[in-house]
Amino acid sequence: MKELRGTNGTEPDLKANPELLASLLGKALLYFHDHAPVSNCPFDFRLETSLEHVSKRAQLGLIQPEKHFHPEFQHLSLDEALSFLQEQQPSSTKEVVCHGDHCVPNILFDQNRLQGFVDLGELGVADVWWDLATATWSMNWNLGEGWEEMFLHEYGIGANPEATTYYRLLYDLVSYEQSNLLYFE
Repeated sequence: MKELRGTNGTEPDLKANPELLASLLGKALLYFHDHAPVSNCPFDFRLETSLEHVSKRAQLGLIQPEKHFHPEFQHLSLDEALSFLQEQQPSSTKEVVCHGDHCVPNILFDQNRLQGFVDLGELGVADVWWDLATATWSMNWNLGEGWEEMFLHEYGIGANPEATTYYRLLYDLVSYEQSNLLYFE
């Protein structure tokens, strides 16, 4: 097995140049999506599967908005969040193998060249906006506001506020990090 070398995007040298880092992260995600074939991925996390998972977590009492929701969603009750996810499903999708947690610390670089991806525990086939929404969220936390547009430009896609909001909320309700339970049938 080959050892991955490099530093992640939270390292001071990379964070010191957020413009470069946003560009590198956008290109890295595009590379990941272009090179991971959907047909070979055994993990399904399309909306139907994700929403079933959310329903099971809710029934088991594993979702507590005040504890698990990011601040922008804490005004929602669990019922409101579930209703939103059922009623506001994006109409078009582009299926890719999603990293599942494409965030600044999970991408490794060496001398500004992509070296690899770590923390693939939530990998699966899903809509491209699953990764785009959470990746831009992570950039806001790690680099500050204002770098989403550059990231999306480097990825080759325009902003989609509705899909971004939808998939960020879905992440809060479905994230394995919060339950440590996987539901596969």
